[in-house]
Amino acid sequence: MRSPLARRPHARARLAASTALLTLAAVAGATIVTGPAQPYCDIENGYGASMAVLGGRRLVVGSAGEFCDFVEALDPGTGETVWSLYDLDDTDFGSRVATIGRDVLVTRLGASALEVVRVEPATAVVRATYEVPRSVTSIAGLVAVNQRVALLNAGGSAPGDGAIYVFDSRNGALLRTVPNPEPQRFLRRALVRVGRRLVISHWGLGNPDGSVSLDGSVSIVDPETGTVDAVVGSREAGDSFGSAIAADGPVIAVGAPGASGGRGAVHLFDRSGRLRRTIVSDGPSTGCFGDAVAVRRDAVLVGAPCTSLADGGEGAAYLYSTRTGALIGSYPGREGGGRLGLNVALLRTAVALAGRGPDTADNGVVRLVPR
Repeated sequence: MRSPLARRPHARARLAASTALLTLAAVAGATIVTGPAQPYCDIENGYGASMAVLGGRRLVVGSAGEFCDFVEALDPGTGETVWSLYDLDDTDFGSRVATIGRDVLVTRLGASALEVVRVEPATAVVRATYEVPRSVTSIAGLVAVNQRVALLNAGGSAPGDGAIYVFDSRNGALLRTVPNPEPQRFLRRALVRVGRRLVISHWGLGNPDGSVSLDGSVSIVDPETGTVDAVVGSREAGDSFGSAIAADGPVIAVGAPGASGGRGAVHLFDRSGRLRRTIVSDGPSTGCFGDAVAVRRDAVLVGAPCTSLADGGEGAAYLYSTRTGALIGSYPGREGGGRLGLNVALLRTAVALAGRGPDTADNGVVRLVPR
């Protein structure tokens, strides 16, 4: 299957080694607020809707916007755009991104395809396209495990719908389809890896009256066999357990923004699904604490995009030690309605916080703050 980017001349992948839009603010050191490098992608761009870390030193940002879809890599120290790849064909290119080695994986929802972008020192070229089964209606998650690529299809209107598709990353061959491990629940838009396992989030439990609860669960699955190693469920009723998940090393972080009376919490588990620690927000009950999480080594970054400070809806994010649960850093939003913490990522030298821009609710920004 040829790449739509290569097939259509007007939508050909274009590369840009330009400087992103930068604004400096003296908050916790030099804070860099960056927007898209492409000038015509500055309207309803959804910038920062997806983020991934490449080699620990580059931040890959995806955006499936109203007028153009793109993926770009940023230098977290300067905010400079290292490379940029974009598409004008409205295929939601960039709505999900992941990394595997030197590759950046990018979904194309409208084309029912999965692009594999090969990253070189200062360039990016489309290397291959994987054909996704026609039954896939919603690419909601993407992750790489060793030489495998797992794609989460959360489509479907009934509990138990959806599946995980596992590909060979080298040739794009579909290896197996893993059914929804929780047939009584919906697949949530969250999929990460821990070691050689997949961590999958579910939500909702059908009630006799036809309503669906906000309780959630997380499954740990072997992508080679489809075997479910463990299932961890909500810690309390209505906690929205599994709204966000992240993993690194031995730690799995699960967000539960409805926990503790709505204050929110993040639960830390080991690879077997055993609870190690719970971090409960000490902020307001409407902060959406746990809507986004990221883990790197011994730190967990938690987004609270509904947090209201001075003008309302500024958002915030918090960095904690996974070993002790102690607060390491606090990153408050600056603009009313900015919803900082909608998406978060942890790099070696910086934290990345996605939110909304000041001009439109669908125009995104990413704040880079030195750690």
